Amino acid sequence: MASSDSPKRGLIIGCGIAGPAVAMFLRRTGIEPVIYEGREGGRDEAGSFLGLAPNGRDVLATLGIRDQIEALGIPTPKIAFHNHKGKQLGLNPQPIVTTKRGPLSKGLREAAL
Repeated sequence: MASSDSPKRGLIIGCGIAGPAVAMFLRRTGIEPVIYEGREGGRDEAGSFLGLAPNGRDVLATLGIRDQIEALGIPTPKIAFHNHKGKQLGLNPQPIVTTKRGPLSKGLREAAL
């Protein structure tokens, strides 16, 4: 058992999108994050696009990295969802930032370091 003088450590499995963000929050609370990833290196070209919604960007702002991460994507004022015939099925009027998963993951890893 660790002595009370030893820093608390938090184990994080996976260094995708959530792992580095959790590591940054743990560090703020005085817990030393330790990330284990199954792959040898980052997959910085993997994945497709995703949208960072306002709530996700608020989390990034809390971590102090919102501007840094938003710079990896492009502002998207709204998103319309269409079926294969072009009929609009829905509309998300909230502004998002559209980014690729790989660069987002890399940006979060770099910020966590």
